Amino acid sequence: MVAATLNASRAKVPRSKSAALAPLARGRPQGKNLGDGERQRAQDVFLEEFARTGIVLIGCQAAGITRQAVDAWRAKDDFANRYAQAELDANDVIRGEIRRRGVDGLIRKKFTGKGEPVIDPETGEQYVEREYSDTLISLVARSRMPEFREKTQADVNLTGGVTIYLPDRKPAAE
Repeated sequence: MVAATLNASRAKVPRSKSAALAPLARGRPQGKNLGDGERQRAQDVFLEEFARTGIVLIGCQAAGITRQAVDAWRAKDDFANRYAQAELDANDVIRGEIRRRGVDGLIRKKFTGKGEPVIDPETGEQYVEREYSDTLISLVARSRMPEFREKTQADVNLTGGVTIYLPDRKPAAE
């Protein structure tokens, strides 16, 4: 199942330029440490792939390293800072995709029930529709605009009782 998920991820995410240069550690005996230049290059490749995909495993595979190597490197300040920046970059990629699907929408080609393309009579080309995600635009709105966030409230009285108000619900009887 993991392999199928990984292969699906690879199919959707184009590889970066540095990933093509990556087979650093392949051919190196297992357990042999990378030299300084190799380690720097492996870190650079890993961080670029991780920033682009947000997936540690894909970054490791691109750089020809293990997750344990990444964990060891994260204990060092320089790599830890670069890793944190790559993680923020990966989050921005995800935010961009959420916005694209929610605001810009996706263009979907239309087909008949038999799988044949629906032809637009005005243009003679295949009919397409732009689909938007209400769920994703809602996420964007809630992250940016306080008025779209769910409001929760908790009141604590000093006699030991707690009253919790949940969104769209009346207070429970005490």
